[in-house]
Amino acid sequence: MLSIHIASSITKSLFSTINPYAATTLRHLFSGLFLLSFYPFWKIQINQKEWKRIFFYGFTLAGMTLFYYLSIEKIPIGISMAIEFIGPLSLSLIASKKLLDFLWSIFALIGILLLISHQEISLIHQHGEIQQWGIFYALLGGFFWSLYIICGQKAGKSLPPLLVTGSGMLIAGALTAPLAIWKTQTFPLRQLPVIFIVALFSGAIPFSLEMIALQRLSIRIFSMCMSLEPAVSAICAFLLLGETLNKLQTLGIGCVITALLGSSFSKNKNDCRYK
Repeated sequence: MLSIHIASSITKSLFSTINPYAATTLRHLFSGLFLLSFYPFWKIQINQKEWKRIFFYGFTLAGMTLFYYLSIEKIPIGISMAIEFIGPLSLSLIASKKLLDFLWSIFALIGILLLISHQEISLIHQHGEIQQWGIFYALLGGFFWSLYIICGQKAGKSLPPLLVTGSGMLIAGALTAPLAIWKTQTFPLRQLPVIFIVALFSGAIPFSLEMIALQRLSIRIFSMCMSLEPAVSAICAFLLLGETLNKLQTLGIGCVITALLGSSFSKNKNDCRYK
């Protein structure tokens, strides 16, 4: 999570020279090529059903990343991440089989709402339509985030994590490449080394680890783990950008962490990998 949010801040700083479409495409292509270069993928036989699962995993990965980048181009990263978390939180609520699980999810939602400060909300009102598009993109990103969790768990059911993640990354890059070519007029080649490093720390490494987690955790537990994302985002902003946390935001982080711990301890028979 730390690497993702640090890399996201760096990516946003590059939007003045490279648009979100190109950033999404290059992130996925670089990550996919990097991962598959370490894995003898030609030795693995993949049937049609497994390829279909990998394709949908790549499709949801493309949508999740693209709409996230489009969102943070227009609104602060903290707000975007908090709004997008509606996706995995909804999954957690749907997958809750016990009242206690449902209550922990609601507790996490309260924490997310507390993380959105009054100053940031007033900033959205001041900038009007531009910020409204940012919220819309964040909502779409959250929708694809929930689909990514479902499709990722299905795709990783019987295949090695590096193979699934690397192949999905290449598919995601291929899907967004036409948009990147259409939207990009000039491209600064000097930014390629930075984009490659960002791709490793925001794509290849964290998503490979997430695929391993998806193979071992239930949708509910994984979705609750993702509730740490807005909290980690706020902490990174505080440490790296000097953005101070007010009392409500600090309380929000506490609520999210408490909900995650409580949900983890209330494990039930449905908390197993996808079947």
